[in-house]
Amino acid sequence: MLTRASILTVGILSVFAGILYHASGMLINFSFLGIEAGSERETVYFWGKCSIALGVTLLAAMALRPKMKEAVNDAMLVALLALLFVIQVPPLFLWLLFMTVGGPEGTWQGLLLHAAITAFICAAFVTARRGLAGAANLKNRTSG
Repeated sequence: MLTRASILTVGILSVFAGILYHASGMLINFSFLGIEAGSERETVYFWGKCSIALGVTLLAAMALRPKMKEAVNDAMLVALLALLFVIQVPPLFLWLLFMTVGGPEGTWQGLLLHAAITAFICAAFVTARRGLAGAANLKNRTSG
């Protein structure tokens, strides 16, 4: 069983990140791009929409968990978490690149946001793996 708190946190942070990218200038600012600022708008909006959609779907899957078969719900949650992990990779490394090349001014917020989401996804997977290993050990003890 995946850890509920980590999954809910990932869902909420994903929606929050998507909203921040749609409302550019609230926390995440691209002014460090200089004359190229604005050229990223379409890509950033698309990423934001994906993040919001996946976050809402993840939260909905958690809300529907009691009404679904556990194995089906676990598969959905794993798939959604994997997709959310994959979409964190480009912005995480781009923010890291921007911070390395241009300095931390205006870039650390984006880096921390994506690092936090990635950390909670990893925590959910680690907890799930431990839970599966514990269940397998329990099954071996009772059957042997």
